[in-house]
Amino acid sequence: MPIERLNRTLHNKEGIDNMKDVRMRITMETCDNIVNSLQERNYDVEYVPGGTLDNYFCEVGESNLKLSRWKLRKYLIVLERFVNTWTSTLELILTDNAETYYNLYNSYMESYTENVMEE
Repeated sequence: MPIERLNRTLHNKEGIDNMKDVRMRITMETCDNIVNSLQERNYDVEYVPGGTLDNYFCEVGESNLKLSRWKLRKYLIVLERFVNTWTSTLELILTDNAETYYNLYNSYMESYTENVMEE
């Protein structure tokens, strides 16, 4: 499945200003490559188990790292997206918005903790 870029980067006269979030579907192989690359560079990648695929959260901070042709934002998120009982896809989100990052992280951690407590 080709990567689908859902949002575009905003530019102003002085260069890049307040980049929008980048959202795209990625394969499991791409996800593994991203996570491994970040870990090799000593970034702390948080792992939250999902239903069929796992979710990943990473605070990249100010960085000049690039992911393919996209400059990494302050926060990188990989989320499982439910398709049906047997299938999920992965969505990569690159954002500079701390509120978006922490809301998603807290939501996924709460959901995971609730599911573990029920078992």
